[in-house]
Amino acid sequence: MYVLEENIKSLRDSENRQKELQRVIKEMEDAKSFISENTLKHTRLKKAVEVLQELKSNDGESVLADYFDKNLKEIKDIFKTIHAPQEFTDLKFENKRLVLYKNEDKHSVSQISTGQRAALVISIFISLNRKLKNGPNIIIFDDPVTFIDDFNALSFLDFLRYFIVKENKQIFFATANKKFSTLFRKKFEFLGEGVFKEFELKR
Repeated sequence: MYVLEENIKSLRDSENRQKELQRVIKEMEDAKSFISENTLKHTRLKKAVEVLQELKSNDGESVLADYFDKNLKEIKDIFKTIHAPQEFTDLKFENKRLVLYKNEDKHSVSQISTGQRAALVISIFISLNRKLKNGPNIIIFDDPVTFIDDFNALSFLDFLRYFIVKENKQIFFATANKKFSTLFRKKFEFLGEGVFKEFELKR
């Protein structure tokens, strides 16, 4: 009888140890999962803090200069694609500002037309969007062609159509211009009803 009781007790102890072992194993697995999920977040947050500290320390001048140094060619290519006539021969970042060249003549951003500025801003915006490695795969426009003439608006839509197909972007595009809305529909309805959706909002 004593031996039986000892065996039963030993069995229960073994079961309890097994349960405790399983609990510890599960906690370790949960901890590993938590670490794995948050390592990337920690890395991104650390990088964000470093960038913010750099911006705070130098007013962002070196970051801005570095961005244009690395991406000016891409911005120029987009600008030339969506804006015509191609009267500017070059675009440079000099003395902490963007400068457009007509051969040897320099023009600051404040000296070009409203439509040209709009095209330049769109070019920079698209370039910045391409740099989002971990951001949402979308791009949002709120009537960006207000100050762009019809010909350049058409060039912009052609580029935008190429852009979303090539880079698999989802676009939200708002416009109050009925004529442009019709043109936009004609350019993008090839995507099909399931992909291209139009919403008419009224006040």
